[in-house]
Amino acid sequence: MSFFVRGGWFEALINLQSTKANALTLLLLRLENYPKSQQRDGEKSNSDSSKRSALPDDTCRTIDDGNNGTKAVAVKRYENGLLSENVTKFFRNEVIGLCQLRHPNLVSLVGFCEDQNEMIVVYEFVSRGTLSDHLHGYVPLSWKQRLEICIGAARGLHYLHTGAKYPLLHGHIKSLNILLDENLTSKLGGFAFSKMG
Repeated sequence: MSFFVRGGWFEALINLQSTKANALTLLLLRLENYPKSQQRDGEKSNSDSSKRSALPDDTCRTIDDGNNGTKAVAVKRYENGLLSENVTKFFRNEVIGLCQLRHPNLVSLVGFCEDQNEMIVVYEFVSRGTLSDHLHGYVPLSWKQRLEICIGAARGLHYLHTGAKYPLLHGHIKSLNILLDENLTSKLGGFAFSKMG
């Protein structure tokens, strides 16, 4: 089993030969230095496991909000019974792509874990849902907000294509893969179909 954690002063790839501990528990225990998120007044606690995060809907897995005690995170767990070769490929594409990227308009990778029967990716929690949610359901966005969201998504794409150490092609841009934080800043997610450029 191996897992990677990015956050605060701690950044490491750790290999565990034999352990009986749950992979997700081990991963979340290493996130102690990750800064606390802001919670809006009246918002339910992010430790409520029934709450679903706003992560893109690429492939087979469950997505839960986790709380490591210091920071709300979104946890993407690929289904144990569905770990086919393609799902493993999507998982690795996503992790490899996100490990090299840091930009305000991209969803941040907090950590990941890969074991024979368990594949988990932990992201920053993006609180306002997807662009699709806002276009088709929630309170409508103003034209100014829509323009700012488009510009943010374009900045994220520009960084992927020209600013990253190794250019990356997203391969799956759609409104479900554009996430919005508490300030309606757009963040690209859904890197399962990404390819090195």
